[in-house]
Amino acid sequence: MSNKRKKKKNNRAYNSNAKPEKKFPMKKLLILIGLFALSTMLYYAIASAGYGIIYPIYVTLSGAMFVVYFAMNKGLMGVPSRDRLNDSMTEEEKDEFLEEVVRNKKRSEPLLFIFLAMLLTVLCDSVYAQVSSGPIGDFLGRLTGGFK
Repeated sequence: MSNKRKKKKNNRAYNSNAKPEKKFPMKKLLILIGLFALSTMLYYAIASAGYGIIYPIYVTLSGAMFVVYFAMNKGLMGVPSRDRLNDSMTEEEKDEFLEEVVRNKKRSEPLLFIFLAMLLTVLCDSVYAQVSSGPIGDFLGRLTGGFK
């Protein structure tokens, strides 16, 4: 039985239709975590300086970044295949269009990371505000001796 299992594994390894395994994008995750930390530090530094309007500013900037990202990518469209493009387009127009889509995706990626970092900061602040002011905050305050 173990020989049959080995054969199946070998057959899968040489299968030309098998998709290559994608690596986890660790570099992108680290960039997102770094931007989140920077965004959170900036948010709380401005908030502790006495400016009470930081929350609406962050929400507005996050929304604006998403709109710009959305416009740069012509919606949330992926890279289309050649056969899905309009038949009236010439091959050169198809090439130019596909190159433009890929170029816009690469250009807009930093904007997406900044948008996600700011959105996570606002989300964390909202969760903290709800937890610290509600019954969970009261319970944790009594438990720890001063959560608020």
